[in-house]
Amino acid sequence: MNKTCVFLGLVLALLLGAAPVLAQGIPRLPHAFYGSVTVNGAPAADGTQVSSTVDIGEIIATQNPVTTVGGNYGIDSPCLLVQGYDIPDGAGITFRVTNQYGTAIGGTATFEAGGGPERRDLSVDIEVPTTAAGGGGPAPAVPTVTITGLTATVPLEVDAQGTVQTGTTLTTNDGKVNLNIPAGTKILDAQGDPLTSITAVIETSPPAPPPEGKNVIGLTYNFEPAGATFEPPITLTFTYDPGDIPEGVAEEDLVLAFYDESTGEWVECECTCDPENNCVTACVYHFTDFAIIAPAPPPPPAPART
Repeated sequence: MNKTCVFLGLVLALLLGAAPVLAQGIPRLPHAFYGSVTVNGAPAADGTQVSSTVDIGEIIATQNPVTTVGGNYGIDSPCLLVQGYDIPDGAGITFRVTNQYGTAIGGTATFEAGGGPERRDLSVDIEVPTTAAGGGGPAPAVPTVTITGLTATVPLEVDAQGTVQTGTTLTTNDGKVNLNIPAGTKILDAQGDPLTSITAVIETSPPAPPPEGKNVIGLTYNFEPAGATFEPPITLTFTYDPGDIPEGVAEEDLVLAFYDESTGEWVECECTCDPENNCVTACVYHFTDFAIIAPAPPPPPAPART
């Protein structure tokens, strides 16, 4: 298992310990999982989605879902984190595996706050349509989404319902931002039709400054088309230059934020910061302008009295 899995778990534990109390309360420490994924007796294709639910409590979407690399999750990719609000130790966890043909339950476990990383190998059977398996005539052509301002690890293909056929990662041309889109994700435009294009551009004139005292770190990126939605959410990762961080601001306090056109304000996302790799990650449901925002630096100390 790689150090990414362990490190992210530790970072999340530290962040949660220092986080302010939210309306829902403070989420419990995560239980981290990793392992192999087998679909129909063979290693899962790259980009297969692994997710989990609990029978008591509310899951939050931080590294849940994750995607497979080389037939595994959490080994050469981030661990699956089971965390959220009001999840007691002993709660039942159900793992699900999703590819372009459907979803199946891959196994179960028991929640323990701060547990893991724990190996949990998953094996499922997902029925492949006859046309896709090579019988009953040729499979229908699958449209490829046009990508502008980004490169893709594999072409982004969707079916007539807007479901992604093979997981892919899109990277902006400057290499600073990644969009991870797992297989099985439904990507639709503002009219509810399958997406036909995705565009990323650097905003030379950001729509509005961040809240008073806060700073945008690096560049602002606009993703289009406006109104595009993702179910489940996709993972957005920004890389930053530590030299851009204001003095007195900790890297762990950096957040991703999106511009809400309806309110004219920046809205901070629920994020994971990885200071070792200088990146911030969040799950996003839609397209708009995104940027890294640093909190206001602490005020200078008062001068000593003489």
